[in-house]
Amino acid sequence: TLYHYSDNEVPYILEDLIKGESPYGVDVQTSPSAIATIHTHPNNTPPSGTDVLNAAKWVNDFDTHACKTSYIYTTDGVYALYVENQQKSQSFYENYSGCLREDNSTGMFKTGSSLETTWNEITTQLSKRYSGNELHLLALAELLRQKDSGISLAKRDNGETTFSIY
Repeated sequence: TLYHYSDNEVPYILEDLIKGESPYGVDVQTSPSAIATIHTHPNNTPPSGTDVLNAAKWVNDFDTHACKTSYIYTTDGVYALYVENQQKSQSFYENYSGCLREDNSTGMFKTGSSLETTWNEITTQLSKRYSGNELHLLALAELLRQKDSGISLAKRDNGETTFSIY
């Protein structure tokens, strides 16, 4: 987690990195002074439903404009979940926090939840033209739009200097 303290001599502090042991999730610490979270997906997977709901949760928990971006590093590049609209993000979290997948689950969202239903509908439709990580990214971006989440999805490929918004 990256923190900002405006009254410090060193205003930006990156918390010590911790290697996680679970292949299903990561425990990211946040606080009102956090401005971004950073974690990896060693299996080279795009952002998960847990990543999305956590990004909304952190803004909701601290009611702050500070923690607005969650970065996910993979071997292919860096993904960013950016909270563009705090009110919409808070509403999204309030409406869908119960859709967080179960521990040790590889599903995108909780089985039988409304977000899982929407996710399945979108991926079924898009799978006629896309596959793999591209399908995942396009489906996630569409889900975020359909649910008016206030969160955008972007990716920066290795070797690039800018992010592309999905």
